[in-house]
Amino acid sequence: PRRRRLRGARGALVEALLQLGYLQYYRGDTNAALLNLRRAYNLSVANGNQNTRRVALEYIGHVYADERVGQYDRAIEYYRQLLHEYEAAGAADSISDTIFNIGSTYERKGDLAGALEWYRRGLAAEEKLGRAGEAAYVKRSIGITLSKLGRPREALPLFDAALHYFVDSNDTERSEVVRQSRGIAYRKAGRLDDAIRDLESSRAYFAARKNTRFLEKSVDELALAYAAAGRWQEAFQARTVDAALQ
Repeated sequence: PRRRRLRGARGALVEALLQLGYLQYYRGDTNAALLNLRRAYNLSVANGNQNTRRVALEYIGHVYADERVGQYDRAIEYYRQLLHEYEAAGAADSISDTIFNIGSTYERKGDLAGALEWYRRGLAAEEKLGRAGEAAYVKRSIGITLSKLGRPREALPLFDAALHYFVDSNDTERSEVVRQSRGIAYRKAGRLDDAIRDLESSRAYFAARKNTRFLEKSVDELALAYAAAGRWQEAFQARTVDAALQ
């Protein structure tokens, strides 16, 4: 899901709670995130601040959409409420972000056809807005969905395009997120050396930043790639690290 960039938010406490809650969610501490985001939501309602109320509701939706929480229908309900509000306000950027978040939740729910529909709608919206970086990120999401559908070779050009944009933009964080996704597609396509290269890169990056959410996925996929390549000792070591993270 997309992180909202706050503009003109009133109340230092509300803004701090929103940013703290988002960072906790991003790092995988969903219980603490939900506590702080609910506080931010309640304070926003009390203050009559519609901007921060919507941001808090969006972030709460992110938590419910997290795979470790898995309340996907509840998340979609919140996102659809926000989409209706943003459409009524003519807020094109927020509409596009919310379309993406709905697609992301359908993907995690396992409704891959629904996810593709929303992602393609989101890509068209991003290209119309001229937001090249966000369009690149949607391409990554379409690639992930195609990979899950058993079509990894169709996904690879989308990952390549997204990675090219983020590398050229010196966006290391998103570059490594894409490398992780591309590594998974490489593994499914049988290109094991390429898969291991991408997944090792993403593992090193997220380990250095203690980002357990993304680190766990890289390690899990590395164990599978090493095993497929017959590199059993490395597969065992990766699976041991994955178990500790879990």
